[in-house]
Amino acid sequence: VTPAAGGRQGGFNAAAAALIDPDRDAPVFFAKSPRSCIIDPGEAYFIPTGRERIDWEGEMAIIIGKPAYQVAKPQAHDYVFGYSILFDLSDRGGRKRDQNMFPGANWFEGKSTDRGAPFGPVIVPKEFLPNFDKLRILTKVNGVVKQDGSTAELLWKEHHIINYLTSILTLYPGDVISSGTPSGTGMERQEFLKPGDTVSIEIEGIGKIETPFKAQAGPAR
Repeated sequence: VTPAAGGRQGGFNAAAAALIDPDRDAPVFFAKSPRSCIIDPGEAYFIPTGRERIDWEGEMAIIIGKPAYQVAKPQAHDYVFGYSILFDLSDRGGRKRDQNMFPGANWFEGKSTDRGAPFGPVIVPKEFLPNFDKLRILTKVNGVVKQDGSTAELLWKEHHIINYLTSILTLYPGDVISSGTPSGTGMERQEFLKPGDTVSIEIEGIGKIETPFKAQAGPAR
């Protein structure tokens, strides 16, 4: 997932983002398990006991339409089938790895939580979204706007993302790339989700998904 440009201070450093050259600097990616993480719109996310820094990130999802390997930037859009919405749910309370040979954040623990990728409500074929690179993204928590941005603000555009990923591995039909989030995350605001909250993410031309948050009563199913 690649971060979108934004102006608020906090976990996202907009000043540093201004120094990025997408043709020179590679984006940072991580993986979420499709089987363990993707849930339908309206399904609940169960906050594990003791986890108090659950964050929201509304993102446009890019769905691959045909096998793609070593794709040049000018041809990248040819490999896209369509677009949807993905809630890149993040746990900011993970353990740090400062005391071993791999210091820094534990991306797996923070990004790969069970049910941590609400997805939908539909996949819109690219032919119906010629302005995919100028779509408004709106994230609300309990009806209050937290993120209000555009896919035009992405630091690494679609062709950069596909070119980079396919330089490493083959993407297949149905693979989902979550393209990055606007500023206004909970980490930046130092606000986090709790049981009883509802997050809604809307992208023009695609629709809206809502995810209610509940306390985890027992082991996740």
